[in-house]
Amino acid sequence: MLDTTHEIAIYIHRFHNLDLFQQGWYRLKITVRWDNEASTSLATPSRVLQYDAPNLGCEAGGYGVWKIDEKDNSFATQPFRVKYARQDVLLFTIVAFDLPLKEKEVGNLSLLISTCANITLPLAGE
Repeated sequence: MLDTTHEIAIYIHRFHNLDLFQQGWYRLKITVRWDNEASTSLATPSRVLQYDAPNLGCEAGGYGVWKIDEKDNSFATQPFRVKYARQDVLLFTIVAFDLPLKEKEVGNLSLLISTCANITLPLAGE
């Protein structure tokens, strides 16, 4: 039996806020897995590349760091500030995930699910 691993890279250039529901600090949380009910294997974040200085929507520069959560195999971007509608926040991040491929999953090579959740962080003083 041969088990292999695929590396999937996700390029996060910018966050574009279409409509403003609430001002505040946000971060993106990403997980990757096979789209197969029989398979429960999640991809593991393995490498992060910050290829340019991010513009996180604040005057003083960046706040916080990106985070890899080993419990749910997810990656979370640095917190960034959203102040208004139609705002672009440049993140300039590439994250690579290692996704195991077991023999029984060979037929599902093109069926991947990448989940991206937007997490609101409380403002100081709230």
